[in-house]
Amino acid sequence: MITPFEDKEIPFNLPSTWTWCRMQDVCPNITSGSTPPKPFFKEEGIPYLKVYNIRNQKIDFSYKEQFIDNDYHSTKLKRSILKPGDVIMNIVGPPLGKVAIIPDNYKEWNCNQAISLFRPLDRALSTWLYTFLCSGSFLQHIELIGTAGQDNISVTKSKTIMLPLPPIKEQQAIVEKVNSLMSLCDELDQQVDNSQSQIEQLMQSCLKEVFEEDSN
Repeated sequence: MITPFEDKEIPFNLPSTWTWCRMQDVCPNITSGSTPPKPFFKEEGIPYLKVYNIRNQKIDFSYKEQFIDNDYHSTKLKRSILKPGDVIMNIVGPPLGKVAIIPDNYKEWNCNQAISLFRPLDRALSTWLYTFLCSGSFLQHIELIGTAGQDNISVTKSKTIMLPLPPIKEQQAIVEKVNSLMSLCDELDQQVDNSQSQIEQLMQSCLKEVFEEDSN
């Protein structure tokens, strides 16, 4: 069932085979996490995510990894249990728009209150939701909250994000094209880094040669 919306809420026109819906229409379980008391942080247990674990739009749990107690996770933090395939996004900035898909390293995860969870009814939608949220275009059409210098997105607003929804085959084609372009961008970045490194080495070589000549 599509949540009703007004024409003025539509960001732009879509192809005839697409449809607009709200995020809560495809993700009935949208919530955020919370922070447990210090005694419930453990050396092992349930992996616990903070915003700094979302790096380059992926989960990097090797960076300042933390674990929480299994029982606390399954009771007090039950609402924010994360599972592989879930899409998460930081809702406290700056910057906003850090997005990741939960990997399958662990069967379950959890997170703090600066992260929102999007669990689609059909897991096949996860990569489309991820790709859409990564674009950040929705930030132009959503009311942010917070004090000066810190923009936040409420969970309520997260539920009302307008989502363009194409047929599944078009979703897959678009995601594949985006991934291809992102890989190309990564390659170009690497080439720039390599060129910069070569320039620095050349400069060092030239300076070394100059100073060695001066010393002679």
